[in-house]
Amino acid sequence: MESENPEALAVIEGLNLPPQVILLPMPVEQRLDPAGFTRLLRNYWARRFEGEIARAWQAVCDATGQPRVAYADWRAAFAEIRDVLTRDNIIPAGLSDALVCRGFVALVTRLRYFSPGVRGCLFPAIHDWAALINGCTTAV
Repeated sequence: MESENPEALAVIEGLNLPPQVILLPMPVEQRLDPAGFTRLLRNYWARRFEGEIARAWQAVCDATGQPRVAYADWRAAFAEIRDVLTRDNIIPAGLSDALVCRGFVALVTRLRYFSPGVRGCLFPAIHDWAALINGCTTAV
């Protein structure tokens, strides 16, 4: 979710941040026309929603002390997910499987609720979406 440099916040002396911080990018331009402003608001709330999903996912993982997905069972799918999300600059390179999974779940949830009917990415290695979603949700 971090579209801005999270390390930049660490240099501010005396800044007491919680463990999970949602950083939203500044819009390149603030359009005042109704259609542009509506798109800006929708994008903001979609990103905020995605950040909250990622935060909730991480909170459950931290509370249970275990990852939410058996990554070894989905090795090919996670390799593909990592490649696509990194190439599209959705996540930074070099993240752990748990962080890739968190970013993926947040993205899929965002696309489902904020862009129904739109598929933002194609993942050919995922043959059974129902099994993947079931594997992601059964550890709750």
